[in-house]
Amino acid sequence: MGYLLSFILFNCLFPSLGQLKFLQHLELVGFHMVECIVPTFYGIDGNNNGSSSNNTNIQVFPLLKELLLEDMPSLTEWKEVQLFPKGNVGRHRLGVRMFPVLKKLMIRNCPSLKSTPNQFEILRDLSIEGVDSEIPLLNLCSNLTSLVMLIIRDVKQLTCLTDEILCNNFSLEHLLNNGSRCSRELLKMLKMCLTNSDFKRKMSRKINNINEESRAINKLANDLGLQSLMVPPRQILPIRETDSVVVASDVVGRDKDVAEIKEKILTMRDDIDLCTIPIVGMGGLGKTTVAKRIFNDEQIEKHFEKRVWLCLPEMSETKSFLELILESLTERKLEVQSRDIIVKKLRDELAGRKYLLVLDDLWRVDPTLWHEFLDTLKGINTTRGNCILVTTRMKLVASTVAVGLHMLGKLADDHCWSIFKQRAFVDGEVPEEMVIMENRIVEMCQGLPLAAGVLGGLIRNKEKHEWQAILDSNSLVAHEDDLGENSIKKILKLSYVYLPSPHLKKCFAYFAMFPKDFEFEKDQLIQLWMAEGFLHPCQETIVMEDVGHKFFQILLQNSLLQDVKLDEHNVITHGKMHDLVHDLAGDILKSKLFDPKGDVGEISSQVRYFGSDSPIDQIDKINEPGRLCALFSRSNIPNDVLFSFQFLRVLNLSRSGIKELSASIGKLVYLRYLDLSYSGIKALPNSICKLYSMQTLRVSKCFLLKELPDEMANMISLRHVYYNSLCMDNKHFQMPFNMGKLTCLHTLQFFKVGSEKGRRIEEIGHLKNLRGELTIEGLQLVCNREEARTAYLQEKPKIYKLKYVWSHDEPEGCETSDEYVLDGLQPHPNLKTLAVVEYMGTRFPSWFSEEFLPNLVRLKLSGCKRCKGIPSLGQLKFLQHLELVGFHKVEYIEPTFYGNDNGSSRNNTNIQVFPLLKELLLEDMPSLTEWKEVQLLPKGNVGRDRLGVRMFPVLKKLTIRNCPLLKSTPNQFEILRELSIEGVDSEIPLLNLCSNLTSLVMLIIRDVKQLTCLTDEILRNNFSLEHLLVLNCGEFRELPQSLYNLRSLESLSIGDCTNFSSIPVSRGENHLTSLLKLRLYNCDGLTSLSSGLLEHCQSLESLNVNKCNNLVSLPLHVWGMPSLSYLNISKCPKLESVPAGSLHRLTGLKTLHIGPFSELVDFEAFQLIFNGIQQLSSLCVLWVYGHAHWDSLPYQLLEFSSVTEIGITDFGIKAFPIETLELAVHSWKKAAPIVVAQTHSGPRFLIFHKLAWSSRQFRTCATRTSAMLQGFCGKQSLRDIFFGYRPVTGSSMNIWCYGEANERLFPWIQLGGFCGTKGKLDAIIAISVAKDQFEWHLSIKLKVSLLCLSDQAFHETGCTKQKNTR
Repeated sequence: MGYLLSFILFNCLFPSLGQLKFLQHLELVGFHMVECIVPTFYGIDGNNNGSSSNNTNIQVFPLLKELLLEDMPSLTEWKEVQLFPKGNVGRHRLGVRMFPVLKKLMIRNCPSLKSTPNQFEILRDLSIEGVDSEIPLLNLCSNLTSLVMLIIRDVKQLTCLTDEILCNNFSLEHLLNNGSRCSRELLKMLKMCLTNSDFKRKMSRKINNINEESRAINKLANDLGLQSLMVPPRQILPIRETDSVVVASDVVGRDKDVAEIKEKILTMRDDIDLCTIPIVGMGGLGKTTVAKRIFNDEQIEKHFEKRVWLCLPEMSETKSFLELILESLTERKLEVQSRDIIVKKLRDELAGRKYLLVLDDLWRVDPTLWHEFLDTLKGINTTRGNCILVTTRMKLVASTVAVGLHMLGKLADDHCWSIFKQRAFVDGEVPEEMVIMENRIVEMCQGLPLAAGVLGGLIRNKEKHEWQAILDSNSLVAHEDDLGENSIKKILKLSYVYLPSPHLKKCFAYFAMFPKDFEFEKDQLIQLWMAEGFLHPCQETIVMEDVGHKFFQILLQNSLLQDVKLDEHNVITHGKMHDLVHDLAGDILKSKLFDPKGDVGEISSQVRYFGSDSPIDQIDKINEPGRLCALFSRSNIPNDVLFSFQFLRVLNLSRSGIKELSASIGKLVYLRYLDLSYSGIKALPNSICKLYSMQTLRVSKCFLLKELPDEMANMISLRHVYYNSLCMDNKHFQMPFNMGKLTCLHTLQFFKVGSEKGRRIEEIGHLKNLRGELTIEGLQLVCNREEARTAYLQEKPKIYKLKYVWSHDEPEGCETSDEYVLDGLQPHPNLKTLAVVEYMGTRFPSWFSEEFLPNLVRLKLSGCKRCKGIPSLGQLKFLQHLELVGFHKVEYIEPTFYGNDNGSSRNNTNIQVFPLLKELLLEDMPSLTEWKEVQLLPKGNVGRDRLGVRMFPVLKKLTIRNCPLLKSTPNQFEILRELSIEGVDSEIPLLNLCSNLTSLVMLIIRDVKQLTCLTDEILRNNFSLEHLLVLNCGEFRELPQSLYNLRSLESLSIGDCTNFSSIPVSRGENHLTSLLKLRLYNCDGLTSLSSGLLEHCQSLESLNVNKCNNLVSLPLHVWGMPSLSYLNISKCPKLESVPAGSLHRLTGLKTLHIGPFSELVDFEAFQLIFNGIQQLSSLCVLWVYGHAHWDSLPYQLLEFSSVTEIGITDFGIKAFPIETLELAVHSWKKAAPIVVAQTHSGPRFLIFHKLAWSSRQFRTCATRTSAMLQGFCGKQSLRDIFFGYRPVTGSSMNIWCYGEANERLFPWIQLGGFCGTKGKLDAIIAISVAKDQFEWHLSIKLKVSLLCLSDQAFHETGCTKQKNTR
């Protein structure tokens, strides 16, 4: 039948016909038993490559022009052709073209049909009749652009046609509908468009009116002398990823400004609590850039504990500013709260901590509000040395916020020229013709760095005649009366005009939808452009996302975007836009973007976009909702308003607080983009699956959402779906059925394999366009290699990050198919990141090699408990990060790990092993005894010469954790900077690893049982060491004398080393002058510290000596520690030397933990410690530890004005000091009532812990205190009281209560029959109960209180309800 032209079959099984070369007409009628048209219909299989074995493409039905499928009542699925490998092996696969010349397709009386192919390249006539579902019609039309005739008859479920069908098939001449249950709107539209002559006349008049308006505009332009600017069309050149980023060098010409402002900040007078420094200059001068340089400066980071960056154009009210500061500090969006609560929470974050606040691009500020704002900040934090940095264009603003200002001048000409060259010529070679024009160019820039950058980007990649035309343009000539901003606006406008495509100009204008200084996600931005219809595939770039990527790159290269962020693979993920560029985008989109200040008529007739800055409470001003295409809202919108915008394409309700999505969402049939991320939504209605035009669905970080709709496979246009948070800690999550039908899908971050058909791994195989990252979980349900291969991961070159996860419940000895499954999951060679988790095979497949993973950058193998060996990885050329965790059966790391042989290196003298590896982790290998070095190999087969080997030439960080039997390691680590060895019994690996090291910066040693000391050589050779930690090493006894050679040492910690007894005495001139942190705890062998250790540590910021049971002497040179902010000398029961009366010299002290000491130090001597420290205005946290026989508290506790947390523990007071507390509360209240002055008013925490009271004493105290506190709720700052009770018997019980004072909701839990709360119980932070006579009270009374709390109450407070069934 090689020359068969026509073929008709009735009521038999389908033969394989796809390879009939000359078949042009095919009718298949009356196949009543056929349920599925399977791939064998196309006539190709894995063994039959025919004439295409040497080609990359197969044609199926190569000349077929007409196809009829009729009378098939059982047919449910018409499958696409499968991809097959070339021959029987190999990683390349054959591409397939289906029906390349098919022009006419008819499907009749196939009522059960649900799935069809969509690869019809030039289909002109489509007829679909007698099919119940609308899905086949929509799927067939999803990629069509060539339809001339469309006949729809008796499609029962069809409600409407998507706009893509009508818009994409602009040549459609005949659209006939008969018998379908279409909506009245659709029928009315069809009749109007195709048969109504009145409609044609109206359209004709509208077109004539448009033409007349265009002629009038053109005449006006001519009268004004305007000239048309002819922009030659430019091809959008392909841009390689490696060349995409315009890397900005250090800020040019601003070093002096940065240094001056830094000096002002760092040398602020001691008596100034809050200083404001305004940076003033016109737009484009680089004010924000200078502020960022200061904000991220290393000295500034160390100087300020808290740093906040805000960008808000005006201060219209103080509360909004305070709220934004709090959101920045807590990284959480606030619910609607009162100003009083916001101030209290700010105090929790800032009190006692020095902070820097940057207010970027401030335009307007009311003097009264500004001073009120400053007063509030001063009340929140009384610490000296805080700073506000303001950038503004307005001198009036600068004079309002401060007396002095820093004027930012224009750049020098040579600096402008430098920036211009950097942007315009990546290779650094400047044409001579351009050098001649240097003076003209710098004149155009007017000393503005933004102008220089944009102008350079404008001529980037231009031909000589193009950039000459631009630079010769009159529109760029700077006139004498031009201000700098006018000059830059001309350049920006011209840069916009020269954008190479009208669609790209629309993409640029779309940035006006976002607020200024908004950091946008690149992928999200491209998906929004796509939803708006701005991205049109072309011959060179056939994928819309790739077009968007190129558009983004062009905008970046033109310096219209800035501040890009890169991921670990140097791929751009986020970016920003300069304010002046944003202004230009706003001017372009102004007529279409909702503006509540505009003319009401304009709002009703022009608006198409409702942006992030548009006020949601004025959305009802839009009188013609049918015109709105995009809606962004951070607030919940009433359903009747939302669904009146029936032609919406974009709906962004991210962070809007929405908790329920109405089923009416299915009415928004034109919706292409829906974002519900970071919301409290609990379920998605099934009607969402009828949004057949949907391209992007985002429900990330919706932690209450537990599942996706089952019929999601009907969303045939879906290209991106984000739902990763659904799968976190949700073992019952299942994928929707038949996700493989979403053949357009590009983004699918997570897939959980199921056992049912439609949820198996083969669904991934149908998703040929997947890209980005993908996690596949539940691989234990994949049976064999063949099933794993149905995922066709080897054919997905755009996936760069993969994670394979098994979850085995079988006993340890059971056989698994993991080895075969992993072998079948071979990825594409483009893969960059791979993780394999809980793999139970005994070995790894052969594709774990340089040949098949040539581009791998990160690799994690975790929980491979049965593997007896580690794969050969040493020759992975680009591998930078390697984690090997949980190899329980591995005893040796053999030389095969390095992957070296003498094959490719016979002519070389050196082999590099792990040539680019920077980080290596070995963890949880209980059987590992030896880590062998690489073997030296002979050249060729004989000879005395051997190949040299460089192991880990760039490794910087090595971590060995929980490998207790390890005895041997390599020692060839040339530039290792960080070494951490933990959970290794022998000291030999540590000593061996360090034997040749000279570059260490950090050394962490934990739980090395046999370690007795560090050798002199380790510390002497690594003189650049900055951090040294030795923890939980029971035999560790001393540090060597070479400790004092570590001039760069910043932190030293020795902890849980019970035999540690000695820190050597400093000799000569060597001292630890750089030491910032010293911590010694649980060192029972330590009896004293030498006076020389701390005497010269003038930079010391933190000193912690804790639980050293035999420490007797601790020389504390408080006068030599001006930087000390944290001091903890506690629980050292033999310590006799007490810093009596000298702590007040520590003027920067913020946290103090003190006591108890030796019995020789009586209460009077202990009380002397606190003399004078009431003067420490910086002190915020105070914990005092006493003795059981001390029955009173130091009187100085009443005299602190700045402390926010007081802890009192281990005292033996017999009754709760109600009078003392009353006096303290009254004194705090009298000192500074919080409600009136918004200033600090005493402790927020009061902690009484482990006090030896009887149950009767405790019950009495609780009752009296609860009653007393009710009188102070809302009048002072005391908000939390923590009570801990330890009876004489030694059993323990901790109860923590929490409440908001200003709401009069102070909760209280009483024991001994008084269990209950005063007001609403907001949270129970921790409850632990020992078995004693009080347990029955808690088990009965307290359980009632817990169960009375709703789940919602716990959720709102961020706490977790845990029930103890004991």
